[in-house]
Amino acid sequence: MYLKISHFSRLDMETEWVYNAGKILRTLTGKDQRFRYGIQYPHARILNAVAKPLWPSRQHTVAYATPQLAGSEKFPGNESGKGNMNTKYPYGDVTDGQKTAIFNKLGGRKALDRFLADQLVVTEPSPTRRLKFCNTAECPEIKRFIAKENFGRGKVINGVKFYDLGDNFIKVFVPKVETDIEAAVLRSHELLRNSKDLAILREMEGGKEIIALAHFHHLLTLQGEGQEGTLLVNGYANIFYIVGTDGNLWVVHAFWYDDGWHVFAYPVECPDGWGAGRRAFSR
Repeated sequence: MYLKISHFSRLDMETEWVYNAGKILRTLTGKDQRFRYGIQYPHARILNAVAKPLWPSRQHTVAYATPQLAGSEKFPGNESGKGNMNTKYPYGDVTDGQKTAIFNKLGGRKALDRFLADQLVVTEPSPTRRLKFCNTAECPEIKRFIAKENFGRGKVINGVKFYDLGDNFIKVFVPKVETDIEAAVLRSHELLRNSKDLAILREMEGGKEIIALAHFHHLLTLQGEGQEGTLLVNGYANIFYIVGTDGNLWVVHAFWYDDGWHVFAYPVECPDGWGAGRRAFSR
């Protein structure tokens, strides 16, 4: 049920929680706050830090109950807008460029929302893990993808410069047609140590390792001439797990040399492995 209380906008919350959240923010800022859905950094984090000990059961809800200061209002002692605002970790020396880099590293607005809602966790890499999360890439919905119209050995097709396609790829993937591919956010992972495909697959979330051929191709179109981007263009392999026309899961990898993209496919049971520093993709 939506509530409308005093200076608060519509919130899907309990009356008591909205009322007490307002008192907290008035105490912090000396101002009446107008709430809205969405993230207004850094106020949601401050509200979380103050409210979590008082209402631990609300910790996942708080991130969406975010205040928005009107006009040029600042927190006390933060006239420049860059003070530490009595936070546990002062960030006054953090540059706008670093803030932008963090935003991009997380994967954009959707990933930021998930992070603030405790649905996305950033952790130090474990010495036993093989994968280190790098970044995300958004892939669009695609109604129909005909592989033979988008891949060609020694050709430039739709802005993608192909130098070579392996025999397995030509046999198992070039005849493929995909339809009604839903939009997806792909996650890239750096290999921390030498790994075989089956070990990589075990570390990826169940079912998240399978990528549409159309989305693999979409990433190629974004770096068709070897531009910097989500895919590695230093000669190292970009690794994808895609179902072929035979119904089996294959490892498809692409690497860029000055002469163009090289694309190959092998069974995931192949005994050969990948060196550290290569990049594997999942959803």
